[in-house]
Amino acid sequence: MLAVWCKRYKVTLDYTLRTLLKYWDQKIVRVRGGKRVGTVIGVRIATLVGSVSQSVLETAILEEFPTLENEAAWRSNAQMRMLPPDGLEAESAEDAQTFIADYAERVRRKRHLLLTRKQPGTQYTRRPYRNNPWR
Repeated sequence: MLAVWCKRYKVTLDYTLRTLLKYWDQKIVRVRGGKRVGTVIGVRIATLVGSVSQSVLETAILEEFPTLENEAAWRSNAQMRMLPPDGLEAESAEDAQTFIADYAERVRRKRHLLLTRKQPGTQYTRRPYRNNPWR
């Protein structure tokens, strides 16, 4: 259930757990014999994935990311994972002049592709799957 919430709300599992455990640690105080009793995570799993936890997580996300920065960060990370890497291959060039000519040609081709496209990433917008970062 936590993984589903991470995908739905576009936050990391670390953020989700930190938020929920901080909330439930403040709410649930276990005392036995005058001393606070500690457990492994301090809350039952059923409580951690319940409806109250979901509403707590939604509220925390709206407070911490009021302008949906989490979705923008998720979208840019997903787009970067889909694009091919732009590594310079210096070992394929025999000398500096050949390398410069190859690099200039690659830049020219990429610039031409970007200028002829209506907007960057249009080749990915037609992929009909949930959470498509290019839509």
